[in-house]
Amino acid sequence: MPTTTARKISLAFAGGLGALAVTAIAALIALQRLATDRALVAHTYDVRGELRTLDAELREAKSDVRSFLLTGDSAYVIHYLDSVDSAEAAFAAVRRLTADNPAQRQRLDSLRPVLEQRVRSLGVTASRRSEVARGTPPEVVEQLAEGEQLAQRVITSIGSIDSVEGTLLLRRAAAQSETEVAARIVVIVLGVLGLGLAGAMYRSIGRDLARRARAEEALRESEAKFAGILAIAADAIITVDAGQRILHFNHGAEQIFGYPEEEIVGQPLDVLIPPRYVPAHRGYVDEFARSPEMARRMGHRRQVSGMRSNGEEFPAEASISKLTTPRGVLFTVVLRDVTEQTRHERGEHLLAEAGRRLVSTLDYDEVLRLAVQIAVPDLGDWCILDVIERADDEGIKIRRVTSRHPVQEADAALRAIEAHGLDDDAPSRVLDILRTRQSELLASVSSDWIEAHTEPAQLSAIRALDARSLILVPLLSGDRVIGALSIGASSSRRPLDETDRALAEALASRVTLAIENARNFRLARRATAARDEVLSVVSHDLRNPLSAVTMYARVLLDHPPTTETERRPLYQSVLDAADWMHRLMQDLLDAASIEAGRLSVEMEPQSVAQLVDASVQMFQARADALGVRLAVDVDPSAPIVEADAARVQQVLGNLIGNALKYTPSGGTITIGAEPRGEEVVLRVRDTGAGIAPQHLPHLFDRFWHVRGASRTRGSGLGLAIARGIVAAHGGRIWVDSAPGEGSTFWFTLPRAIVGARDQLPDPTEHRGAPA
Repeated sequence: MPTTTARKISLAFAGGLGALAVTAIAALIALQRLATDRALVAHTYDVRGELRTLDAELREAKSDVRSFLLTGDSAYVIHYLDSVDSAEAAFAAVRRLTADNPAQRQRLDSLRPVLEQRVRSLGVTASRRSEVARGTPPEVVEQLAEGEQLAQRVITSIGSIDSVEGTLLLRRAAAQSETEVAARIVVIVLGVLGLGLAGAMYRSIGRDLARRARAEEALRESEAKFAGILAIAADAIITVDAGQRILHFNHGAEQIFGYPEEEIVGQPLDVLIPPRYVPAHRGYVDEFARSPEMARRMGHRRQVSGMRSNGEEFPAEASISKLTTPRGVLFTVVLRDVTEQTRHERGEHLLAEAGRRLVSTLDYDEVLRLAVQIAVPDLGDWCILDVIERADDEGIKIRRVTSRHPVQEADAALRAIEAHGLDDDAPSRVLDILRTRQSELLASVSSDWIEAHTEPAQLSAIRALDARSLILVPLLSGDRVIGALSIGASSSRRPLDETDRALAEALASRVTLAIENARNFRLARRATAARDEVLSVVSHDLRNPLSAVTMYARVLLDHPPTTETERRPLYQSVLDAADWMHRLMQDLLDAASIEAGRLSVEMEPQSVAQLVDASVQMFQARADALGVRLAVDVDPSAPIVEADAARVQQVLGNLIGNALKYTPSGGTITIGAEPRGEEVVLRVRDTGAGIAPQHLPHLFDRFWHVRGASRTRGSGLGLAIARGIVAAHGGRIWVDSAPGEGSTFWFTLPRAIVGARDQLPDPTEHRGAPA
């Protein structure tokens, strides 16, 4: 297997370092040995020097004794004592220097008694100067002779010791010279070997560098091609090192993440990942680095999330591969932004879920609640549904339903918006959507826009929703608009766009279908209930007049009276019963016509006073029988009205007849009229027991009764028919009542247009209190 250039360079460097290390070690050993030898030579010189000092001091002491004996000068005694001290110090120094030489130490230890005896002998001789002055005594002569002998022994011993040190000195000097020669030889040999090895490696590396230059040229060409491919790739291609720092960031990554390459290279990969996923992602990459796999799809079977430079998170699909290089492991991530794909999938899932949930019930209220909650939170943060409950000449009645919100403040705001509702004269943009039947996208909602399109009472609640983008979609059923959906997004999520608008329109079509189905089901149930009520009314109310007819006919057939006078009451009773049945059937027919919108009226100028008088005359006899007073209070200035006289008398008749049921004997029923602008207001006021507040909203419903309050039980159609007739005239009807204070029923009729009788008033101009 050929050796790579990098390996050769490493070997050359290692060899050079090895040769240098060996040379250094050899030099250090030689220098250490040389230093040791030099230290030994110096030591020997020191020993011989101290021996010579000892010898000189002893000779000096001997000379001082002789000089003292000859001259008697005491200065020689003092000098003698100094010489003795110096000799002692020299002896101690020699003994210390020869501590590592047991033989020399032994010689010195045997010399010490001789030295001490020699010193004593000199001292005794010096102390006997007076005797020497009178002649030399034999003892002094002996002492001098003994001193000479001792001195010769000392000199001989010192010479022997010095001779040994001299021999040692010669040997150590020779060893020092040999060490110096060996060190020079080793350094020269290693230097020559190092130069030879370096030359060989230089030639081999030169050849390898030439080959590398050619390979690098080919590599640069390949990298240029690769860079071109990466530059046009739509996917993000990112390379990071083992520390997860970004080394490469292609153009596709710049487009997806929003960072320029020069800004992001060198940064940690964590900046491209949502903070909550950073620890898990680092662990994932570390685990992949230790695994034997070379490539893997990140997240396996689920999506991962990225984060753009503006902080927006987005879904992505990613794959990761690793490459081991001399600089360490490199990881390359190929990432694709799947925001649009994910949005499409979520949209399809949202619509499928909407279809499934909306068909799960036919309850109208439940459908409305489901409709506003389906869009949250996948499409928006909150949703408001405005449904047209009624649209007629009196105006439109809109029911508002809002979604729930996980944030308490926002949820309270939505509840307040739902409770306030939506009036048909509010500045809300929803009313424009209901009129134009066109959806609208507001990608950016400003505070000024909110203030301009919101009622002051609801402004704080709308602001609490933090709406930053908005979609308004009409609910269209064929050529009718039945309501609108408002879907809003707060500043914490991306703004709504055209894709969301298309999804909202598709959702609105499903919501519309569900609402219409729920309404049809409710109407079917009401129709069934109405049918059952009609059957109940027919079976109950027709039974009484039919029984009367049967009874009187039986009497006339089986036991006919003999005189005309006796038979007439029976005939009249049969006619009254037939008329009773006729009125009941007419009420049922009128109610059906009103329900179907086919009630016809023939509008002609009519006198209000005449209409009131005619109606009062119809009930005067009945009122007298019940002990109830009928009073008329018509303003003399009341203008002519445009009305169907028979139908208006039917309304007044129903109201007066209804008042007679609930007014006790001794009470009063007042029928009046007065002009108000372009209308004439008629009223029927009684002094009866009044109506409880909970019953007021149902008074004009078909087949509805206040149980147990009237003298007789009717069909429950009178007030419903009255409202239908008034509405056909373009007017409105309502009631004011309180328990114990009686009731007042009001209705309006349009003034007659003088000189233009064929131009009827615009019904849309007559909007007032609800029926």
